[in-house]
Amino acid sequence: NEVYLSRCREGDNFVMEKIYFFPNTDKMKSGGLDELDKLIVFLKSNPETSIEIQGHTNGNKRIKASYEGNFSGSSKKLSQYRAEKIKKYLIEKGIVAERLSAIGYGGNKMIYPDAKTQAQANKNIRVEVMILSQKENSVSAK
Repeated sequence: NEVYLSRCREGDNFVMEKIYFFPNTDKMKSGGLDELDKLIVFLKSNPETSIEIQGHTNGNKRIKASYEGNFSGSSKKLSQYRAEKIKKYLIEKGIVAERLSAIGYGGNKMIYPDAKTQAQANKNIRVEVMILSQKENSVSAK
């Protein structure tokens, strides 16, 4: 298997493609941990790199819990909880907390501001990682 690496720069932003959450919760669906483990490998290989974990939702609406375990509150707050959940996982796996920040943007940075399909809405519900600072030779398997 060949892996092509490209240089990461401060300000680079990428979507964590396989991280999905159960509706109106901060509970991750299966498959997301593999994606996070790749991020851990990157961070351990680049110990001077700091990142921002960004949570995004499909709009800025108020969420009402529809069943036990569901979140109730603003979309922005839910996106913050999701970003914090990922940050906590990275810390549990040995990444220093000072290298990580977590911000919930809610629906303030939607890819599709007027999502017409479920596929478009799903693109809005995402986790992104932005490189905040790094050492000169950091690389990523984008």
